Amino acid sequence: MTTFNDYLSAGLRAFEQWRPRLEERLARRSNPFPENQTTKASSVNTSILQSEPMLIPWMEIDAEQVSLPVSLEQILAQSGKLPPQSLVLGVCDDGLPFLLDLTNPAPGAMLICGDAEAGKTGLLQSILDSAARLNTPEQLELSVIAADIEAFNQLTKFEHCQEIFTSQEEVVGDLIGELAEMAEQRRRQRNQDPAILLVIDDLAECLEHLNQETFNRLYWLIRHGPRSRVWTIATLPMERAREIEPRFLSAFRTRLFGKTADRKLVTSLSDDGDLQPGGLEKGQFYIPYGGEWLRLWACATADQETESIGGVQ
Repeated sequence: MTTFNDYLSAGLRAFEQWRPRLEERLARRSNPFPENQTTKASSVNTSILQSEPMLIPWMEIDAEQVSLPVSLEQILAQSGKLPPQSLVLGVCDDGLPFLLDLTNPAPGAMLICGDAEAGKTGLLQSILDSAARLNTPEQLELSVIAADIEAFNQLTKFEHCQEIFTSQEEVVGDLIGELAEMAEQRRRQRNQDPAILLVIDDLAECLEHLNQETFNRLYWLIRHGPRSRVWTIATLPMERAREIEPRFLSAFRTRLFGKTADRKLVTSLSDDGDLQPGGLEKGQFYIPYGGEWLRLWACATADQETESIGGVQ
C-alpha cells in the first residue's frame, strides 16, 4: 500500500531531477547581458546581442516525456494560463515553452533566417496565432506584409489583425510610415498600448519594392520600435541575405536560424563559427539565449477555430 511518505519521496526525487535546470535558468536571468556580450562591427553585420526572452517552465508535465514537435493547443492546454503581453516563440528540446515578453524591449526586432523549406513561414504563423490567443485586441494589434498573403488568411478570424498586404502594394509604404510615426510619438508621450506586431514574410522581397524614404523608416522602426512596443518580426531566405545592406541586417538584435547549408553565411550573420544549423529538421531553429544557442521547435497550429484563451474568443 502506497503511503503518504512514498508520495512525498517520489515528489522530492522528481524535484531534484528538475532543480538543476531551474537553477541554470535562474542564473541566466540574474545576468542576462554578460560583460563579454558587446556589439561589434564585422564585414557583414554586428554581432547578435544575446538578449533573453522570458522562458517559462512547463510545470504541469514531465518534460522528459514530451514528444516533439508539439502543437500550440498542447502548450496552451498543459502550461496553464500563460501571461498576457507575451507570445510563444516555440518549444525547447526539454519541453519548455519559450515566450517573448512584449513589455521588455531588450531582445529587439527578430529576424528568422533559413533556406527554402526550413519552416520560416510556419514559425511566423505559429507566433502570430499564439500572440492573438494570449492577448485581447486591446492589448495587441498585428499587421502582415508577405509575398504570399494566402499563407496568413487564417489571421482574419482575429480582431487583432489590422492589415495583410503583399510586398508589391504601394500602401505598404503608408503602413511603415504610420508605424514609425506612432513609435516616435509613443517615445515622446510614453503611451505604449497596445503592443503592435509588424510581420514581414520575406524581407528581401519587401525591400525590393520600397523607396529610399520608406526603406529608412523601416530601418529606424526595426532598430527603435521595440522600445515603444512596436515589434518587427521578419523572415529572410538565406540565399538572398547577401542582397541586403549589412547595416540593415544589424538592426535586428535577435536572429533565429533554421536549416541552412551555407555555413560561411551563417557564421557572418551569427558571429559564431561553431553554429551549425545545417542538420536541423524543418520547423527547428536555433535562438540565442544566455550566451548560448537553444534549439527551438515551431509549434503546429490547428485549422479549426480556436477556443477562448487569454480573454480572446
